[in-house]
Amino acid sequence: MQSEAGPIEAGWCGGATLPFISIIIPTYQRRDVVCDALRAIDRIAYGGPFETIVVVDGSTDGTEAAIAGLALRHPPRVLVHANKGPAYTRNRGAGAAQGEILLFLDDDMMCREDILDAHVAAHRTGADAVMGDIPLDPTSPRGFLSAGVGAWAEQRRLRLASGGALDTADLLGGHISVRREVFTAIGGFDGRFTRDGTYGNEDLDFGVRLLERHTVVFCAQAVAFQRYVVTPAQNLRQYFEAGEADVLFARKHPGLAADVFAPHRPDRLRVRWLIRPLARIPGAPWVLARLACLAAARQRTSPRMDRFVERVFSQTREVLYWAGVNRARKMLH
Repeated sequence: MQSEAGPIEAGWCGGATLPFISIIIPTYQRRDVVCDALRAIDRIAYGGPFETIVVVDGSTDGTEAAIAGLALRHPPRVLVHANKGPAYTRNRGAGAAQGEILLFLDDDMMCREDILDAHVAAHRTGADAVMGDIPLDPTSPRGFLSAGVGAWAEQRRLRLASGGALDTADLLGGHISVRREVFTAIGGFDGRFTRDGTYGNEDLDFGVRLLERHTVVFCAQAVAFQRYVVTPAQNLRQYFEAGEADVLFARKHPGLAADVFAPHRPDRLRVRWLIRPLARIPGAPWVLARLACLAAARQRTSPRMDRFVERVFSQTREVLYWAGVNRARKMLH
């Protein structure tokens, strides 16, 4: 499996022209961030045709009007619908796209000017799908959440760029390009994972189906900086919904069930005797969540306090995660 793409060559798959690329951005309640993402796209240098499609997923923060007010050389097409979640929203964008290659970017991705050249170069090697690099945008709000995201992205880049195996957990919907015919053949994203605007696993499920039959590569030269603006409260809610999504994923892919729960250490004594019992107490996870958010607001008081707050917040996330698992299992029985 190839991990990096070389410099772009002339032509597309041996032809004389570069492919038409559709950039698809789902967005929800991130007016200012998505406008900055569109400004970055407007600086793209690409010799072939491309379009940008923004799908507004029920935002009520004035996103549509703000986009209309931007002075861009390449204004996007904007589609709007009620909040249905990122899976449905990406699928709708793909359905409206005209490109031979579909490039999915999250609304917090600030792409580099050469991003399309890098994706095309990787596709020319025979890839059906290309994963790009997602380093932390330096303008992201400071804190242990953004620092953790940045450290994870750097570790991912180093591992994959050095030839590390690409697995389903690496296939993130926030920065991936797919040949249109491949996207259609595997049926796009499964809307059940993020129905009604919930969070989690639509890209993991997509990755499983993609890797079953198709060639996927990582391209370190395809760069989109993630401007991480998720608040502590939003992060905790995501963990709760991720627990729910993991139960659905395990039901759909029973052979991968152990793998999806493994990062949350279900067999560790602390998880068995503290985290999971707390998750089963009615209301307790959300009381802990409020306390963790209050603690997070007191960051940067001292290095020792910051480490303590980070540990408390991390353990609270695990309580929320297992609370989500419990709720999903009850609903599916």
